[in-house]
Amino acid sequence: MVADDQALLRATFRMLIEANPDMEVVGEAADGDEAAAVTHARHPAVILMDIRGMRLSGETENDLPRSACHGTFQQMEHDHLIR
Repeated sequence: MVADDQALLRATFRMLIEANPDMEVVGEAADGDEAAAVTHARHPAVILMDIRGMRLSGETENDLPRSACHGTFQQMEHDHLIR
């Protein structure tokens, strides 16, 4: 799943990911609430999420799977690399 508040960036990541025949994007989200809903509905193996541009409340963050590694598309900081 690709989650970013910018539609053009989501589309770019989708195109790059799906250029690999072994990979597919199972969903997209424009904010944290959508990301949680897509995660529950589609159970993605990987969540590529810009956590800085997202509206992500504490409750929504708790709805995302603990096994996922969340990162930011901007400059990565250690506390955002591993959850």
